[in-house]
Amino acid sequence: MKNYYSLIYCLNLITLTNMIREIRNKAEHQAYCDLDKSFIKDLLRTNFNDLVRNVGLNPLIFFKRKPISRAIETPSTRHVITSWKIIDASSHDYIQTLLTATPNKKHQALPLCSNFQLAVQFPRLLIAGNNDLSQIFAHSLLHVGLHYSDAPPTLSQNSFTVPMQRLLQSDLSHNIVATLSGSTTSQINKLRQNFVLNHQFQRNTGVQYRELERNSFNRFALYLAAQYFKFFVELGVTPLTAFLDTIEALNHAPSLSINLSENFHLATNLFYWLKAQNLIETTNYADNGCKEVDLTDFPDNLHSFFNGKGERLPRIKHISSFAIPSFLDLEHQRFLKALNVAIENNDDLKVPLNQYCEGAFR
Repeated sequence: MKNYYSLIYCLNLITLTNMIREIRNKAEHQAYCDLDKSFIKDLLRTNFNDLVRNVGLNPLIFFKRKPISRAIETPSTRHVITSWKIIDASSHDYIQTLLTATPNKKHQALPLCSNFQLAVQFPRLLIAGNNDLSQIFAHSLLHVGLHYSDAPPTLSQNSFTVPMQRLLQSDLSHNIVATLSGSTTSQINKLRQNFVLNHQFQRNTGVQYRELERNSFNRFALYLAAQYFKFFVELGVTPLTAFLDTIEALNHAPSLSINLSENFHLATNLFYWLKAQNLIETTNYADNGCKEVDLTDFPDNLHSFFNGKGERLPRIKHISSFAIPSFLDLEHQRFLKALNVAIENNDDLKVPLNQYCEGAFR
């Protein structure tokens, strides 16, 4: 499977499901560590449908590796451990960035051949319900080794690199791509006509005020995207790459795009939100026809997410299917196929979970 963003959601899901099975069988100590009783209680009490939606919402690696001297030999967990070794061997920049996101201490790289157990990280995001989102992010997402500050990242000319291929292949408007790449709208139009075939691009709508004001999930999606942009910048990614990583990762999130309103374009609104705060560098902004914006151009109920006024996680009504990578063992491929069928039919996802725990897919 070539899409590394989809891979993250899939691997988190099968690992979470495997951990639940091991806990039910009282064998979690074989492959998993640092699971305190309160977390296990909260995990088992949380509806599995909600757990799947949370995994499908957050482009994080929810499990960190802790080296051990022995190999994991139990058949029920061996394939999951192997999958983590495969992802660790990836040279994809996005995955390597996420592997550095270890809360409270800096990541220590492990040799590919080492033996390890898995520990949960970002637990509050994993089991989050209708909690105050600002508190969830304050205590989990933003505590990632490097010192986090509310001050905007420093923009310097030396840090402004242009991943032109990614910009051209995005569905951002010609105007936004031009101002991010230091080009002109006409040049971007010609490049896309010649090199990006059969692709539709967004119009330069500016801030979609009404779409944000009327739809709570649109507002939450923009809030989520802004938080992950800060998260990636904090991990040392340049602002432009952080913007593209955020959009591409969230576009593949099973719980996100399917819940947005039809006319809402997350990437465009994120661009203008960042521009309003001078968090992303642009060139020839006005000449390329981009809209002049400030924070007052966004609705008040969006600001409630950012100022800690207690905005709640909106209901996630729908979820799309999870990708099934070819390198997975047959048991986990069968489980994901059954889960995807349940998702498509809007069935209770606890049914394939229970089948998995009983060994029905082996």
